[in-house]
Amino acid sequence: MGFRCPACSTDFGNARDTFKEHLKSCESGRALVSVVLNISEDEAAKKALGVATQGSARGTQHG
Repeated sequence: MGFRCPACSTDFGNARDTFKEHLKSCESGRALVSVVLNISEDEAAKKALGVATQGSARGTQHG
């Protein structure tokens, strides 16, 4: 599995550092990362997209 820019689809193979540098300079990539980070911190946005967690099942006992 390699790295591909989710915004402009440039393929970086396994060059993780090159990929990370590209995201810093790719305007579309920066916008996409910004949106993802905003959504990941916004509970209302998570719920609207159907990705909100309903609480952790960890630590619960069944039965």
